[in-house]
Amino acid sequence: MLDAIASAPNAATQPEAPAPLFQAIFCIDDREESLRRHLEDVQPEVETFGYAGFFGVAMDYQGLDDVRPKPLCPVVIKPQHFVREVAASTEDSTGYPSAMRRRAVAQHASSIGARTLVRGALFSSVLGPLSTIPLVGHAMFPRLAHRVGEWLDRV
Repeated sequence: MLDAIASAPNAATQPEAPAPLFQAIFCIDDREESLRRHLEDVQPEVETFGYAGFFGVAMDYQGLDDVRPKPLCPVVIKPQHFVREVAASTEDSTGYPSAMRRRAVAQHASSIGARTLVRGALFSSVLGPLSTIPLVGHAMFPRLAHRVGEWLDRV
């Protein structure tokens, strides 16, 4: 290893690299990392850096289909901002397309109901056996299960 270090070119003897066109910092999350790599591919004069962090923006994020917001920050930090995704085209007065609104209401009701003693026991005894239907459907008839799932998304 010492031989490799000794034979490496000296930084003083190497020509100075040109300054980058601009520098950009991205989170090391998979989504941002792919954007970072793409930027480097299409513009070689750009210098990018990956950074492990949330850039100091502690927020609660609620997607269009999410029942409740989820914090996008380290556990020890309390979110200070609330970000909610809103549909661009709406079908009802709340800003959600009807099917999405029905699904969100059902998810919220089941989430709250499953956390109470009586309703939790009722949910698990009634809906537990029913959950085997999609399980068997996906295992035995994946194409049909996919078509049924797409149909349910449109309803």
